[in-house]
Amino acid sequence: MEEIDCILDQKQRNILAKRFGLLSIDDFVFRAELSNGNLCQSLKLKGKVFAKIVQTCVLSLDEIVTSIEKEFELVLVPEELDLSDVLDGPDFEYYSGQSSDIGELMAVELALSIDPYPRKIGKNIFEEVSNMKGVNFSNEEELQADICRNVKNPFLILDKLKRN
Repeated sequence: MEEIDCILDQKQRNILAKRFGLLSIDDFVFRAELSNGNLCQSLKLKGKVFAKIVQTCVLSLDEIVTSIEKEFELVLVPEELDLSDVLDGPDFEYYSGQSSDIGELMAVELALSIDPYPRKIGKNIFEEVSNMKGVNFSNEEELQADICRNVKNPFLILDKLKRN
């Protein structure tokens, strides 16, 4: 069993932040154990990703700081073996030759943990409509009526079109 501990420096975090469309990644650490897997020539990678990221709220455009702590378990299998039908349980990744890019695997685990539509706690679209200057709503009266009725069904517009 081999233990892997890695703390990314500022330059590496900036590259990942740009790649994932984040304002910044303030911290990114991963700890993992690499051991022999249960299958022929497979390896087991198990550990945790810790990160502190800064995103923009999709409604208010405020900055949101999010802490991510994610456990993962991956099976690494040689790419020349097709074991996809045999593997059941943890996710798997292929490796080539005698190497695997563990850093890239950890970056992917981080990316999978990022909220693609982050919202600041307590923010909703109805509070933010007044702040949306320059946004062209096709029918301002209809929008205001929907806000007053607290419409939650986006298919009402389609229903009206169907009747015409």
